[in-house]
Amino acid sequence: VALTSAAAVRARAAGQRWTPQRATVYGALLAASGAVGAYDLIERLAALHNLPLKPASLYRTLDDLQALGLVVKIESLNAWRACHHPHEDHQHVFLV
Repeated sequence: VALTSAAAVRARAAGQRWTPQRATVYGALLAASGAVGAYDLIERLAALHNLPLKPASLYRTLDDLQALGLVVKIESLNAWRACHHPHEDHQHVFLV
């Protein structure tokens, strides 16, 4: 809850809205044990939250979250992972 609240503050500080969709996607990535591909994320959101997202809508949301520094895209896997320390200036290193 603390990370989601901090993410909402971060979005507003950047002049962006913290929408229910952004909150749900970010929460799902925070709950994941590893990186998640977009289509796996769509299935999880549909099953757990009854949130039917089209791929284009999810990709826009992921891009927005990435621009806010809340998620990281792992290009080689085409998957995303939530940043658990968005308030810190740091680099992410993943061994694939």
